[in-house]
Amino acid sequence: MKTGKIIPPLAIAAVFALIGATRAFAQTDDRPVRWHIAGGYSETTGRTSDYLQGGWIVSGGLTWRPQPTQPWALRLDAHYSDYDATNRLINEGTVATQRRIDDGNGSTLGLDLNGVLDVPFGESVRGYVTAGVGIDRRRVELTQVVLFNGVLCDPWWGFCGIGAVAGDRIVASDTTTRFAWNAGLGVEFELARSTMFVQATYHRIETARPTEYVPIEVGLRF
Repeated sequence: MKTGKIIPPLAIAAVFALIGATRAFAQTDDRPVRWHIAGGYSETTGRTSDYLQGGWIVSGGLTWRPQPTQPWALRLDAHYSDYDATNRLINEGTVATQRRIDDGNGSTLGLDLNGVLDVPFGESVRGYVTAGVGIDRRRVELTQVVLFNGVLCDPWWGFCGIGAVAGDRIVASDTTTRFAWNAGLGVEFELARSTMFVQATYHRIETARPTEYVPIEVGLRF
């Protein structure tokens, strides 16, 4: 019976301690708006991993903190990711189009608006949780290698002439724009004039078969 009476005051005290520590960290930078850039590896998950391999991602955006001493912020983030097709997608594309498919790729382009809540770890280190919604465009292409007429230049002798050049021709493609949402975790470290962060975020685009991927990014906030 006594335990039930003790836990609530301890929980309340822990919450106030957390908020106080967060305010102490936030006071090191009182700018209401900061911008960031990031990039890293992006792993496809769920059914998406059956058709697209892991790839890369780049992103950038702005963080707005209405009250610099508070742990809450809003973040606007634009991102682009790119992936190679799996053998399964290439094989299914060959069957569907009745044409030879040699390669393929997929990409996403999105704009997200996220809420951010800071969680302090120390004077110069803090974690954060983030979640939000956005609009993402997904594009998938299947290609075959063909010969085109083009200009060939000999790197040794230095002369150029007309000849056949190998290149990719798009055999099939699909582009769709849908509602998307994301949620993730990150850690941020104070530097001399900026902060460095590492974050992992789950993204889901509500396509007919949901497109799912988890980028792991390293970035700088200025």
